Amino acid sequence: MKKYLLSLSLLFIGMFSASAQFKYNMFAATLNVGANRANMDAGYGDVNFSIGFSGDVHITPFTFLSLNVNDGKFSKNKPDQYGRGFEADFTSFNSTVNMSLGEILRPWWKETYGFWNNLYLGAGIGVVKSKMNDFNYITNDGGGKFPSIGGVKYSGTNVIIPLNAGLNIKFVEYGDETPIELNVNYQHNIALTDNIDGYNPRYDNKYSDSFGLLTLGLRVNFGPQRTYYSWR
Repeated sequence: MKKYLLSLSLLFIGMFSASAQFKYNMFAATLNVGANRANMDAGYGDVNFSIGFSGDVHITPFTFLSLNVNDGKFSKNKPDQYGRGFEADFTSFNSTVNMSLGEILRPWWKETYGFWNNLYLGAGIGVVKSKMNDFNYITNDGGGKFPSIGGVKYSGTNVIIPLNAGLNIKFVEYGDETPIELNVNYQHNIALTDNIDGYNPRYDNKYSDSFGLLTLGLRVNFGPQRTYYSWR
C-alpha cells in the first residue's frame, strides 16, 4: 500500500512539474506609425506616411482578436508607362484574429519573452474608405486598340481582406514583465474592387487593388488578469 501511495504521489509531482503558469492581461492598445504603399492598376505606388490605432482582446497570451484603424494616402505621382497616376486619401478599418507561435510551442514562463514565441500571423476582414481630391490622369491605357480611361475622381468604401505578420517585443524589468511592448506589423490588404486608383482596365487585369502597411507601434497591456497554464 505504501509503495502504491508513493508511486501515485510521484506521478502527481511529475505531472505538475511538467506545467507552468503565469498571468497575462486581457486587453492591449497600440498606437502606431508607419508607411503604406499601393499596388494597383497604375503599378506600385509611392511610399506614404500613415498613422493608426489598434485595440486587442487576448484569448490567451498568444492568440488575440484585434480591431484596427489606419489613416494615410495612396499615390503615384510619377506616371507609369501608360501615363497612369493618382492620389487619394484613405482610412481603413479591419478586424483580425492573430496567433503567435507560442500557442503551438507552449513555452515556460521565462520563455514567453522569447523572439519566436511572439511572432504571429493573422487574417480577417475590413473596409477601406478612399477619396480622390483631384481627378486621376487621363490615359489611353495601351494605345489606340483600347478606349481612353482615367479622368476619374473616385470616392467609395470597399471590402478588404487583411493578412497580418508581426512581432510583439516584450520588455522585462527586474525579472517581471512590464505592461509596455513594441509591436512591428506588416499587413497586406486585398481589396474586393479594382476602382480605388480610378483605373479598371479591361485588358491584362488579373488582380484587384491591394495595399501594404508596415507599422511600428507602442503597445500597452491592461485590464483584468488571467492565468495561463503551459504543459510540457
